[in-house]
Amino acid sequence: MKLLRFSTLLHSIKSHLGLENVSALSSYSTKIAARSSRTSRWKDSMNALYRRISPIGSPRVSIVPVLDQWVEEGRPVDKEQLHVFIKELRSYRRFRHALEISMWMTDKRNLPLTSADVAIRLDLISKVHGTGQAENYFNNVPEQLKGLSVYSAMLNCYASTANYKKLDSLMHEMQEKGIAHDKFTMGIRLSAFGATSDVEGIDKTLAVMESDPNVVVDWTVYNNAATGYAKTGHLDKALEMLKKSEGLITGKKSNKAYEFLITQYAKFGKKDDVLRLWELYKKNQKIYNKGYMCVIPSLLKFNDFESAKKIFEEWESVNGSYDIRILNLMISAYSRKGLLQEAESLIDGAKLKGGKPDQTTWLHMAIGYVQNSQTQKAVEAMKEALVVCRTGWKPRKKIFAACLKYFKDEGDVEGAEKFMELLRKKDIISVELQDRLLNYVQNGKSNVDELGFFVDCLSENGESHIEPEYDSGESEKEEETC
Repeated sequence: MKLLRFSTLLHSIKSHLGLENVSALSSYSTKIAARSSRTSRWKDSMNALYRRISPIGSPRVSIVPVLDQWVEEGRPVDKEQLHVFIKELRSYRRFRHALEISMWMTDKRNLPLTSADVAIRLDLISKVHGTGQAENYFNNVPEQLKGLSVYSAMLNCYASTANYKKLDSLMHEMQEKGIAHDKFTMGIRLSAFGATSDVEGIDKTLAVMESDPNVVVDWTVYNNAATGYAKTGHLDKALEMLKKSEGLITGKKSNKAYEFLITQYAKFGKKDDVLRLWELYKKNQKIYNKGYMCVIPSLLKFNDFESAKKIFEEWESVNGSYDIRILNLMISAYSRKGLLQEAESLIDGAKLKGGKPDQTTWLHMAIGYVQNSQTQKAVEAMKEALVVCRTGWKPRKKIFAACLKYFKDEGDVEGAEKFMELLRKKDIISVELQDRLLNYVQNGKSNVDELGFFVDCLSENGESHIEPEYDSGESEKEEETC
């Protein structure tokens, strides 16, 4: 069973254990600046060691020989600095190399382990070798090192793999051994009850957390409870939890709280609450691009183009540098609804304000054109997309099928040649495939079906079926500046 909405909770757990990665919402420049700040505090000799390790990007290449060579040269090793190395490597998802350092510290340097060291190693083992090996390691950890942090790390492994039976068993083991629970372990249990639709379990866990003076209940707790209640069909309880969650929005991470709750209200079909919380958000916090990328698609779920456009224009008026992803949210929605003139107008306006439409912009337009029987415009939009796209771009093949059929029906071999050449230059198709497709356009031969490239894109009567692509506004990396 898939775990629901664990992302916020698990991030908190990892922060609690010192297992956190660099946030996916951090901008590249912020990440580099933070890295420079950390490395500037490293001792010169250890900084030199990291410079040897850093270029080894492939997980297939071990960094242990580099570490061994360092020691053979008579250079010092600082455990605290090695901990920083592990954290740094984890931030770049180099889990295998981070685990190698963790193991090398004890296997080669005989450095003593703390409970925190064990927790971090357990987490790394689960990422590199899976939960099974992490479980084996956990079972062999000396009892004196099995503190709350180690149990929390193992609980995290079970939660990420949705192994609720073992998660529950481990929680009982903690109770039997008198290992105190905290917000994070109870939060895992709360979300597990939600994922398994156990309303009674959610109720009891919330009651325990609210009555325990040692457990600080924050907005994430009630948000997870809301998700669990909603899954079981108890929408009234879910909305009650969201209201409680709102009352606990404080501190530096308030932006994330507002964005999460706006998304939840949209999910529960409460547009008025989306708009109400957006006004509170604007009143209480500086809003970055991520905020706009949250509220616009939330409103578009209700087909409220008027409110979405108003907020989009508000963003344009205060924006210093144009983030094309926010434009693409609007273009996607307009195209799906066939409002193509409105979409074209937005693109023209964006260009005047310094915006540069990207391949996603033009792909959304192409899909809209095909759905509204404007295939020639779709072809032109795809040409624009191919000019600006990165090499190796892999959009939906169905849109290419529609373009191919257009060239075939029009008998436009010259146009097809230019289009296919764009595809080949961007490494989307091979030279051989280019020739075979052109042969199809020119001669109408059915051997194009052998390619397996477009065969699933055309229906039996030869008509193209293009499904809309919806951009949720989520991305792996978000700029922290407007």
